[in-house]
Amino acid sequence: MAKKTYVFSVIEIIEVGIMKNIKWKCVIVCICYIILRTISCYAQNTPWHWILTLRGDASRKSMDMPYSLYVDKATSRYYVVDTYNNRLLSFSKKGKFLHAFSANQKLKLPMAMIHDSNSILWIVERGKNALVKINLKTKAINVFHLKFHSMELFPDRMHEYNGIIYLLDKMTGNIYAFSKELKLLHCFKAPNSSLGFIDFKVMRGALWALAMEDQSIYRFNLNGDLIKVIHLSKKMEFPYSLAIGPTGMIYVADRHKNCIFVFDGSGEYRYSFLNLGQDRGKIYYPSEIDFDPWGRLCIVEEGNGRVEIFGR
Repeated sequence: MAKKTYVFSVIEIIEVGIMKNIKWKCVIVCICYIILRTISCYAQNTPWHWILTLRGDASRKSMDMPYSLYVDKATSRYYVVDTYNNRLLSFSKKGKFLHAFSANQKLKLPMAMIHDSNSILWIVERGKNALVKINLKTKAINVFHLKFHSMELFPDRMHEYNGIIYLLDKMTGNIYAFSKELKLLHCFKAPNSSLGFIDFKVMRGALWALAMEDQSIYRFNLNGDLIKVIHLSKKMEFPYSLAIGPTGMIYVADRHKNCIFVFDGSGEYRYSFLNLGQDRGKIYYPSEIDFDPWGRLCIVEEGNGRVEIFGR
C-alpha cells in the first residue's frame, strides 16, 4: 500500500512540474523529500531481527528463571540476574560468557543489580527481602532492610541514575529514590492506580513508570513531581515491563501474550511483534525489556531461561 502511494506521488509531482513549467531543480528536491520520508516511515515499521542470545555459563548450565538485566556501558558488558540459580552472569557485547558470580553461594534469589563506578555491587535479594551492598575489592557484604517511615519495603526492580538508586516496592507499587548512603530522597506514586507501578525506567532526566491497572505510563521529574500521564490506546492482557526507545517510542512487554507492543510518545498504538515460542526469535514469559547503549532491544525471558537481543 505504501509503495503504491509513493510511486503515484512522484509521478504526480513530475506531471505538475511539466504542466506548470516549474524548474526541474525544485521537482528533484520534492522527489528527494518524499523518498527520504518514505524510507524513514519504512524504518520505523521494519521488523526487528534477532542478533544474539545470552544463555548460560561455560559449563552449559542453563539460566533458571532470570529476572532482569544490567548493562555496563563503560565496560560493554551485560549482567544477567539468574534468579533461581542464585548468581549473576556477565557477557561481552558480542554475547560471549565471561564470569559467574554468587558471592560464595551467599546470594538468595537475586532480582536486580547495579554496578557503580567504585567497584560496588548493589543487589536486590528477594530471599532476604533486602538490598545488599558488596564491595568487590574488600569482599565486604552489607545487608540493608529498607523502610518507608515504619513500613518495611519489599524491593523488586532497581535502577541507578546520576548516583541515585531507584527501587520499586513490590507491596505498594511505589518507587523510592535513595542516595548511596540510603537516605530516602523521593517517593513516586501512581495517583490513578491502587496497585501502583509494575516497572519503571529512569532516563533523559525523567522517571517513566508503567501502571498495569490503568495501562498508562506516568512520567515524573526526578523530584517526584508528576509531569504527564500517557494513556496507552491498545488494550493489553498483562503489561509487565516497559522500555523507552532511542526515538521516544514506548515499548511494553505483555507477559501473557508473549509479544511486544509499540506506542508513539502520545500513547497511540503503532504495531506489535514477536510471539510465543522457544525457537530463536520467539519469547516466553518475558520479565523485563530494555534498550542497551547501542540501541538494541534486550528481552529477559523467565520462561525460556535466556536473554534475546534484537536489532533492526
